[in-house]
Amino acid sequence: MDDLTTLREVWGEPKTPSHTARMEARAALLTRAAGRTPEPVRPRRRFRMLRAGVGLLAVGALAAVVAAGVTVVQTSGGNREPGRIGSVALAANVLDRASAAAEQRPFTPLQSHQWIYTKMSETTGVNAKGGVDGGPYKTVVEERWERADGKQGAGITNGKVYVGPELVRPQRPFSYAPLPTDPDALLQKLGVRTGGYEMAYDSLVNILAFNVVPPKQEAAIFQAIKKIPNVTLITGRVDAAGRPAIALGLEMDAMHQEVLLDPKTYAFLGDRIITIKDQTFESDGGPPVFVKKGTVEYERLRTAVGIVAKPGQRPS
Repeated sequence: MDDLTTLREVWGEPKTPSHTARMEARAALLTRAAGRTPEPVRPRRRFRMLRAGVGLLAVGALAAVVAAGVTVVQTSGGNREPGRIGSVALAANVLDRASAAAEQRPFTPLQSHQWIYTKMSETTGVNAKGGVDGGPYKTVVEERWERADGKQGAGITNGKVYVGPELVRPQRPFSYAPLPTDPDALLQKLGVRTGGYEMAYDSLVNILAFNVVPPKQEAAIFQAIKKIPNVTLITGRVDAAGRPAIALGLEMDAMHQEVLLDPKTYAFLGDRIITIKDQTFESDGGPPVFVKKGTVEYERLRTAVGIVAKPGQRPS
């Protein structure tokens, strides 16, 4: 199948683990996938890849039992078809279109006192001690509010809105504000020289996920992703809710980190990390674990986003 045919297919016609803890755990998974040694998030079984020497770290914070106010669903899991990985040229074409669409998106500038509301579902394995080898899975559905300046957050605990303390500095991804409109400057601000392209890619995905980005800055995000080597288009994807999606993925050894975009508007839908090769991992605290190609390591779906006046409010 040639690239033009592929392109036509794409158009297709106790206490709840904190948001920060889950983000740190997710970052640790990506760091291990990239072959670096992460800062520890919490004690857990660690897995080492026998062939490639790259560790696999489950997002253990998501597998913990959580309190009322955050919905937890356990599923049997299983494997996903990894999809057909297309060319870098196809990805560049998609990213150009996404950038152009972003520049035309309606936008009302945020005020510092306003809050960004997001509703996310995050899925990983139920095994808090180790890696994800095909299920069962647990899904945590969380509503969060982040003040526009990134210095205060809120969530729901035991059915009640809890507002956290005000911080001296904005937390990520808000700490990168103001975002440059030049893609090269944006990559530099994200620390591509020290953290590498993998961490820059993850930061760009998180900015799309948790923020309401001005048009020119959102366009720069897509152009920055275009500059990251080996980002490819994946055909035949749907998100966790079954919605058709354009998937752009970055290969990290045996894993593929994919950002999912709406095929019509190019708005962020979610992201996931999938194994793309059969691999055997050696566990520090147990027998080796075989992970099959297509296994979902992590999946996130954004079901709502908007601007509100205060924590507890939801967009109409």
